[in-house]
Amino acid sequence: MTRLEETTWKELEKLEPELVARKAKVIYLSEKKHYNLFSLGKPYFVSLPKRKVWSSDPFGELLIKRFSYLIYPVFLWYLIKAEEIEPAGDFISYQSLKGGETFFRGSHQLPFSKLLQLYERKFENLERAALKLEGRNFSFGDCAYKFMPLPRVPVAITFWQGEEGIPSSCNFLFDSQVQKYLPLDILWAIAVYVCQAFITASL
Repeated sequence: MTRLEETTWKELEKLEPELVARKAKVIYLSEKKHYNLFSLGKPYFVSLPKRKVWSSDPFGELLIKRFSYLIYPVFLWYLIKAEEIEPAGDFISYQSLKGGETFFRGSHQLPFSKLLQLYERKFENLERAALKLEGRNFSFGDCAYKFMPLPRVPVAITFWQGEEGIPSSCNFLFDSQVQKYLPLDILWAIAVYVCQAFITASL
């Protein structure tokens, strides 16, 4: 465990569990001191005594094994920072977030090339992968899916079919309310986590 992760656990442990559960819209199991939340349709447990995240779903466990470096900060900081703010229902591009245009560059670019390969070459797998993550069809672009990586954080991935001289493209959308309590680095981690889960579900 890194010093940063240890600090994050300590910060979560200081908070009143019932308040955290209400703000984050999760369940707190007091007898075990676990938070229970659903992410991309899979059940996860965040254990305070063990300082561990796990899932009772095999695919959820696979995602933890592959992407723990994303899932741990996403889940922990969501529990720490969440507020009782309902999603607005209107979506904005990741680049339209405050500071997003400069932040999502270089090492913070999203894995769109892999998503576009899935969209262009394995379209039949796209729907199956979305369903595996309880994604719902979303009326945007030529093809789009809405996901719930966290109880108060809906997101969407959209695709546009290319034309002659214009390549296919995709985008990642957040609910417009999310930046009121989550910082850009955690939003980036959420976006990468969802993209990688989508790609993994298609394999």
